Amino acid sequence: MTGIDWSLLTRTARKVELYRDEVYVREAWADLSEVAGEARQEVLFGSALLVVRPEGVRSGKLAPTVDFLSQRGFRIVATEPLRFDRMLARELWRYQHTLASLDRLAVVDQMLAVGPALLLLLRGPDSGVPATTALSRMKGASNPANRPPGTLRERLDQPNRLFALIHCADEPADLVRELGILVDSPTRRRLIRALVGGELAAVDAARLAEFRNVPVAELDVRAAWKRVSAEVAATGPAGREALRLLDGAADGSPIPWRRFLDELARLGVGPSTWDLALVGSSSIEYDEPGAVKLLGSPDLDAWHRPDD
Repeated sequence: MTGIDWSLLTRTARKVELYRDEVYVREAWADLSEVAGEARQEVLFGSALLVVRPEGVRSGKLAPTVDFLSQRGFRIVATEPLRFDRMLARELWRYQHTLASLDRLAVVDQMLAVGPALLLLLRGPDSGVPATTALSRMKGASNPANRPPGTLRERLDQPNRLFALIHCADEPADLVRELGILVDSPTRRRLIRALVGGELAAVDAARLAEFRNVPVAELDVRAAWKRVSAEVAATGPAGREALRLLDGAADGSPIPWRRFLDELARLGVGPSTWDLALVGSSSIEYDEPGAVKLLGSPDLDAWHRPDD
């Protein structure tokens, strides 16, 4: 097994326990070591990874994300389009989705199916901590109630906890693991070479411009709810149960999402995936009662303390 220097990757002991035998980490660490060579440590410390998720691309959040990054000294050095599927999502958030309700997993599948995502590889400013960690602090919490002002998610006006718009690697360990999950080895080695070189290639700049110009979908939960309700109402008396579930959500009751999808299938109604993602993300029970994440958010301040 390729030896991994965990002191370069994380200050979280639990993360070492969970990641140490993952094939994704082992493969990406090997590629990083071979491509970056003696620059490996500097690349790990000075690089960050951000994904503008499918719902972020569709709602026009790439441009303000790029502006936010630039204003804080981050440079984009590579891009790569991504297509999420259920397996990719479950592997990426393997240790966080142990908390998630089954309805939440169903909504996430719809949300990630609204189009492509865009992976951004970044070089960050010298801030005394890894660039991943600095960016993680700047992105803000997914829960709007816990989000301090001035964060990226505040800038993007994230509508609810689940409609996250962007994703960031929190520590160098996460950057390595996520490169192992999100892309294959040839692509990964190209991205690592870009991190070493620090310059955005013409093909990456063109892709960034292409994604910035996609048609923007409306981020309006209420309008989406009205469209879905109208489609269900058009089925007449057969749609009574589905409408009851929707009306309950309007009054603040969570929708049992998988049951609701079964009702839509029975009716032969197919609202847009975008509308379903918006309605579902704001109308379900997010978490299983009593469940916990296998891996929570890292202690970002630990990077300011000596490594134990």
